[in-house]
Amino acid sequence: MDGQSFGEGTPVGSGPLKWQYSGTPWAGARYDRCKNTVTLYYGGYKAPAWYQVRWSLSPQQTLDTYNTQGAGARHKTMVASHADNTTSYTLQVRACSGTLCTRWSPLIILSYYP
Repeated sequence: MDGQSFGEGTPVGSGPLKWQYSGTPWAGARYDRCKNTVTLYYGGYKAPAWYQVRWSLSPQQTLDTYNTQGAGARHKTMVASHADNTTSYTLQVRACSGTLCTRWSPLIILSYYP
């Protein structure tokens, strides 16, 4: 199951489909039921110093922001969390260099019911 942007941004690529605004990195997410994992995908910049990734999990309302070094495409895979059969992940990303960052990518929402 893949994340959606619900009308925000421009679709980019496939496997999973990702979205971006003009001047932002792209972002996407996928739930793999067989492996019970969620993978966050982001990239699209050739030379940022880092990507800043912001993701959350609800209904627990956890929010995590981390910086990742390097250019090109990146991904983070984690064991999927299940809560009352109504779990949703959100994802946004921006590219940074020095003290300057792009605006945030479109909000990606991945809802699944394991």
